[in-house]
Amino acid sequence: DQFRRSGRARFDCDVITCQELSLTGLDDYAAVCLLDPTALADDTWENLANYASAGHGVAIFLGRNAEPTGPFNSAAAQELLAGKLIRKARRLDGNLFLAPRDTQHPILSELAKLTVAVPWSALPVFRYWELGPPAQGTQVVVPYGDERPAILDRPLGEGRVVTVTTPVSDSPNDDPWNLLPTGEPTWPFVILADGIMSYLVGSSQQQLNYLAGQTAVLRLDPNSEHRSYGLAAPQ
Repeated sequence: DQFRRSGRARFDCDVITCQELSLTGLDDYAAVCLLDPTALADDTWENLANYASAGHGVAIFLGRNAEPTGPFNSAAAQELLAGKLIRKARRLDGNLFLAPRDTQHPILSELAKLTVAVPWSALPVFRYWELGPPAQGTQVVVPYGDERPAILDRPLGEGRVVTVTTPVSDSPNDDPWNLLPTGEPTWPFVILADGIMSYLVGSSQQQLNYLAGQTAVLRLDPNSEHRSYGLAAPQ
């Protein structure tokens, strides 16, 4: 709140309902996040796919509102999502949590700089959506401890679509699917959310220095007149 009031917030966010989405122009936004969305009309899915393809970012956080799964497995929805929704998986014992294996993806770049272990086990996931085979080109950024995907990144045209298989908008007092945004400590989720949004809006392209073996990502301007580039090695 303090950063927003003083104009120092990194992101300027507008919040609307899913019903208002089809009536809202998206061209002025760098990214769109669907927080536990209900079923959307095919033309809304198609508009979001066109929006991403034009060089923007879309994040979809799947939760309880994805039932029934039919609308999410439609051809229009699958233009965006990382894969078809197969079943709602349950781990009510609290022993499942995010388990990043590789921090080379730009979403995890800030977490990779930490000198302390991230206490993901303190932020359990109780329910998530199990997906079918991932769409072509999709990368699993973060798996759960059972190796099933938690966060997936799919290229789409000039843009990106990030699918998260558990929501981040549940109330902690209403049988939440996870404790990611509400558990203690809170800083792992804050850094993760910041990483996802920085990646989607393109600010992660500002990283110009990498360690050997890291994956370098350069987001190209889709409106640039230059359509080809040359890459020269240090030698």
